[in-house]
Amino acid sequence: MSILLIENAARELAKVIVDSFKNREERTYVISYDSRGNLLGSFEDVFPHQGLYGFCVTKDAKSAIAYIGKSEGTSRLQQHLTGKNKNGSQIADSVGNKHPRIKEAIRRGFAVHLCLYSDNDFGKASMSCLEIAAAIYSKSDCAVIFPILKHWNERIG
Repeated sequence: MSILLIENAARELAKVIVDSFKNREERTYVISYDSRGNLLGSFEDVFPHQGLYGFCVTKDAKSAIAYIGKSEGTSRLQQHLTGKNKNGSQIADSVGNKHPRIKEAIRRGFAVHLCLYSDNDFGKASMSCLEIAAAIYSKSDCAVIFPILKHWNERIG
C-alpha cells in the first residue's frame, strides 16, 4: 500500500470520527463539576477506555471538537477529567492534562461532552495515525466554528 493511500484513508476516517463526535453518535458523557471542582457522575467505566476520545464543546447550537486524544487503558482520561492520579493525588504541574481547560470552557458557557471511539483492530500505529489525523481535522473545523476558542491540541497541526 502506498503512503498516499494511507494518508487519504486516515483523513477520511478521521473526518468520520470527528463528525460522529460532534453529532454525538458515539458513546458520549456530559462533563460537569460541583462547586469544589469535583467531577459529577460516574465515569469509572470510562477511565479504562482504549481508543480515541474527544472533548466536544457546544454553545449556541454549534459544536466543535476542542481536543482529540488516545488512550490505551491508562489513567489519561481520569487525569483529564479529574486533575488527579489514580491514587487521588493531584497531578504534578509538569503533567499536561485538560482538566483546567474543560472547567474554563464550562465557565465560559460551553457544554462539554466526552466522546469515545473504539475499534477492536486498533494497534499503536493505527491509533496514533488516526489521533493525529483527527486532531488536524478537528483543529481546522474548530477554528471555523469557534474562532475565539483556542484548540487544545497544541503540538499537533
